[in-house]
Parts: sequence; C-alpha cells; structure tokens
Amino acid sequence: MDEKKLEALLVRKLAGMPKDHLPILKLTDILGQTPMAAHLLHIPSDLQLTFFLANRSVINANLGLAIKDSSQQSLDITRAIFFYRLDTAHQFARYHDSSRWNISLYIALLSLPPHATSFYSPTYISPAARRFMLSYLDAVVETHNEPYTFGRREAFIDLWKESAYDFFSIKAASQAKFIRRQTVRLNAEWEAELDGMRKSMKQDDYKARVVPWVGVLIPGRVDQGRRVVGINAGARGANNTGKQDVRDKSNVEEGRNKLLEALMVPLDEMEVDVDGQSGSAQYELVCKLPAALAALKNMSAKEMLAALFRMF
Repeated sequence: MDEKKLEALLVRKLAGMPKDHLPILKLTDILGQTPMAAHLLHIPSDLQLTFFLANRSVINANLGLAIKDSSQQSLDITRAIFFYRLDTAHQFARYHDSSRWNISLYIALLSLPPHATSFYSPTYISPAARRFMLSYLDAVVETHNEPYTFGRREAFIDLWKESAYDFFSIKAASQAKFIRRQTVRLNAEWEAELDGMRKSMKQDDYKARVVPWVGVLIPGRVDQGRRVVGINAGARGANNTGKQDVRDKSNVEEGRNKLLEALMVPLDEMEVDVDGQSGSAQYELVCKLPAALAALKNMSAKEMLAALFRMF
C-alpha cells in the first residue's frame, strides 16, 4: 500500500474522537514509531494505538457506541470506546452536554437527604444505583486529576458492563432547555460558593479538597481552579513529571513495526446492527428522569457542595 493510501487510512481510523484527545499524528509517526504514537500515557497499555488501529473495524460495528452485552461487544472493545471517547454518551471527560448533565443530575440526587430517597419515595435510589453514581463521579475525578492512572475508570467500566444501570439520555428539547436553565442558575451559585470557600479555607486545604472538583464535577472560573479540558500531557509523549517518555517497547520487535501492521489491517465498511445498539439493550436508570430533574431544580449549589465533601 502506498503512503498516500496509508495516510488516508490513518485519518479514517483516528476519526470520531474529540479534538485534542490525541496529538496530531502523521504517517511518519507510525513509520518511525515515535514516542507520541507508540506510547499514549493517558491510555491503558493494552489499549494503545496498536490495539486501536487493528480493531477499528470491530469498534465501528456498532457506530462506535458502547454496548453492555458482552456477547455483542467484548470488554476490551468497550474499554477502548470509553478511553478513546468515541461515544459521546459514554465517557469520563466533562466535554459533551450529556456528560455534564449526568454529572449534575447525579450530584443532585446524591445530595438529597435519606428520607427523600427511601424505598417509598418517588426518588428512590437503591444501594446499587448509589454505587453506580459514586463510581462514575469518582472516575470523572480521576480522568481530570490523575489521567495516567486508570483504576477508578476501569472499575466503573466493569461496573457499567455488568450492572443494569446506564446514564440519563436527554432527548426531548424541553428537557434539554430545562437543564440548561438550571445550569445557568447553578453556575452563578457555584461561583459564589467557591469564592466563599476560598476566603474561609486555608489555601492548601482549598487546593487539596475543592480544586480537584472545579471544572470537573462542578463549574467555576479559572482563578477558582477550573480544569481546562484539552489534550492530555500523556498524548504528547510527556509524562506528568515533564520528562520525555521512552518508546513503548511493546510496539517494537526486531524487524517489526507493530503500529504499521495495525494500521494496515483493513477498515471494513461494516453493516451496522441497529437493533444491537445500546439503546435496545435492557437497562435501568438510577431513578426516573422526572424525579432527577426535580431534584436538580430544587437543589442549591451549597447543598451539592456539602454533599461532595461527604462523598469525597
């Protein structure tokens, strides 16, 4: 295969993820097995580009959507979809509306007093549902604060795969408008609460306890510690100490270029099994969506911040 075709194939295989999630990779990076291509620090070692490029056709079989049913999609393919952020509804970064809205709804629900989530309440939250929400929020915190460790994200993917629960899906325009309106209200409250925390807490305590949530679980200004979602340092081939990483030896064998071999695996135009997508699978929400929306409407940033201190 000539280089022009290989370059076009690389572009197709790397399509579909948010801008800045990976560095801009060229065919020369694959041919030269550069550290930028050979070792992505923010991706688990067994899901590196060799795996991703070789399995892109399998990933595309369901439009790049995460599927719970292991008979339809293996755990490793599901993990790749989460970590490469191909499914806007199933990822850990505070990037898409769907992620931000689920984060806000989960925090609001977890902020409710015990009597409001008891078995006979319209907002009943089972222990399993509570565990699901906490595990997801924990995974989001890890993504933004510890991008080179994967334990909490791996644990959530395992839980998501085996549990009955899935995220809220906001499809109705009226529901989206409602959440946006509540978000505007809460944003102003969050800024005021964070300003108060900065004044009342010691600087070191604020940085240790509150900053990891700002721009991650809750909104805030840059001067309040907001994280900026963008390219991970690991994607540039530098670790969190700022040192350049050595080439990932798993991609290199005597006389072989595993990255090139993975790239050359054909990218099939596969028929999409619409009935096999995640939407048709049997899953549950942690509670009914109207109850979650009501919880968000009636919740203040102060109450949600107090709940975060209890949870983390």
